[in-house]
Order: sequence, then C-alpha cells, then structure tokens
Amino acid sequence: MNNVRGVSFHVEQQNDDILRQVLGGVNVAAYNWFVDPSQNEVWSKGSFGLFLSDFYNGRAFKETIYQDHYVFMLKLQAYYPNAEYERIDTYDEYLNSKCRILLLICDAHYIDIYCKDIEISRALFARANSLSYQDVEYITDENDGRTANESVLNRNGCRSTARGSAIIRLIAELKGELFMLIDKLSTDKTVAIYTNSEDTDLFLVGKILAVTDELTAISMVSPYGRYDGIRVLRSELIFEIEEESEYLKMLQLLYSDASSSADSNIFTSDSPYLDLLRHALKEQKVISVELLESGSYNAIGFVKEIDDDVVTIQVVDSYGREDGIVHFSVNDITELQYNSEDEQRTNAYWQLRRNGRQTQ
Repeated sequence: MNNVRGVSFHVEQQNDDILRQVLGGVNVAAYNWFVDPSQNEVWSKGSFGLFLSDFYNGRAFKETIYQDHYVFMLKLQAYYPNAEYERIDTYDEYLNSKCRILLLICDAHYIDIYCKDIEISRALFARANSLSYQDVEYITDENDGRTANESVLNRNGCRSTARGSAIIRLIAELKGELFMLIDKLSTDKTVAIYTNSEDTDLFLVGKILAVTDELTAISMVSPYGRYDGIRVLRSELIFEIEEESEYLKMLQLLYSDASSSADSNIFTSDSPYLDLLRHALKEQKVISVELLESGSYNAIGFVKEIDDDVVTIQVVDSYGREDGIVHFSVNDITELQYNSEDEQRTNAYWQLRRNGRQTQ
C-alpha cells in the first residue's frame, strides 16, 4: 500500500455531526487546523457559520466539530503544532508542504481525505466502512485523477463528483441550445449559473424568472438560503447551468421566501431591463445599474423617471445619503440588481435619514 494517497467515500448527511463522525478515527487534537475561507460553507444550528476563524488549535477544533452542523463544501488542512502553514492549490503543493491531512468535501456528500500517514488512511478507511458509507475506496496513484499541477479543490473538484455530479456543461458554440435550456427551466427550480469564464469557481444561485435572446432575469438566493433580490444580466455571459446537486437541494430546503414567487409577475414585456426599472419606480426601492460593461454599478439609487429610453435616477450612497441625479440610456445598461441585501440596506439607511433618525 505504498502508493496510497488517502481515502474517498460518499456520505448521506442525515446527522448533525458529519465532521466528528468522519474524523472519528483521527486524533484531531494533535494537529492545528486551517479552514480555507474560499471553501468554507458549513452551516451551524444557531448561526450560519460553524468555522468563524481560519485557524484552530487541536482542542478548539475538536470542540467546534462537536457542535451540530451541516457541510456543503469544505477544505481543511491539518499540521503538526508549530509547523508553518502553506497555501495549497495543487496536489504537488500538498506533497511538498508540511500539511499532514487534507480533507475536501464537495456538494454536501463527496469526501476525499489525503493523508501522509498510511495508518491514518487505514483508520479512516475502516471507520467509513463501519459507518456504512458508500463507494469507500483508497485513493491511489493509479485511480486518482489529480495530477501534480491540477487544482486540489474547486467548486466541483472532488474526485467523486465525476460519479454523481448533475452538471450541464454548455460552451460558447452552443449558445442557442443554452437559451432554449434556460427558457425551459422551471421558475420553482433553484439552479447555479456560471458567468465568469476567468474564474469558474464563482457562480450565482437563483431561480430563472424571464429569458430573452439577450437577457436573463434571476431571482437570487444567498449562500445561506435567503432571498437576495433580482438580477438581470446578459444571457451571453452564461456558459454553464448546474441543477439538482446536493448543494442546491440543501439551499432549496433553506429557501422559503415568498418574494421569488411575486418576482415572476414583474416581467411581462420583451424588455426585462425596462420591466425591472418600471417596477423599481413603482415601488420606490433602490436599484443598482451597470453601464457599458464597466464591471461595477455606476448608478445606485431611486428611479425618478423613464422617458422613452432615458432613465433618471436619484443617486444614493451606501449610507443612504442623496448624492445627485444621473441620466442614461436604457441601451447602455448591461446589468441591473434590485432589492438584494445591499440595496435593502441602502434603502433602510435612506428611510432612517428621511424620518430624521440620522442627521450625519
């Protein structure tokens, strides 16, 4: 077993202590633990984050994983005390680091654990079998798909996801099919939407509200299953849709806001931009506008008037202070965001100032 890299298996998280169960064969108190903040999606009862720090000594880590929790996605690195922490992005970096154990969890139930101690690998293998986990196997040089320079973990990076991931991969040449697919998606289905081809770890989560050849309207869901407003973006940016993953199923369970159902009534014309602007004008709520693919929101505030294709907005800063008037053409809009947590906060600050509760 000299070529064993670690252990891989598949779990159903029916209990509230999956990390304690999985690591039950390891003396976790003997290590210091690093929680990769970019891969830390662990829900805890009573709060939305189990790991509130990036670094834990062994005792603190053990106490933490004994709390009730549910893991969506996670990357943990274990080191001997006083060993220097190192950033690990590839398998080769793991091999050459002082990291002793690297644990990866994807889509709530695919788990890979890399170990430099064969006895720990054996203990983890035996424990996974004793707990009746599925697809338990050793990770070896022969069956591991990770090469020396391959990323250790990205959004769909666990080895096991190749066995069960429900990914619809759609590239630029298939844009026509992509639009047809988006248009057919049920507004009741929560999906992951990938728009950043330069960083494919990033994605949006929400429900499709409306689709045209040029634009897609989405009722957004936050990473914690909360309603997060509406976004209208260019359909050409979308290159991948993911549906029915374990991560999305869990968000669907957490997500119960009635606002998304009402959102579908906003889009009644062939111009989602105008539909949302008119709705923002009617409701007098803050909206954010990106112009000319700037990469940021150029105008944030209240819609005051829509005259043909010219929009007038009363600009409001992040503290609710009015900051001038802007005018722009609907044709220059490249993205809208409405009633997200950011806009809700700005709207609340503006309302406080209007009511005279803040003067500064």
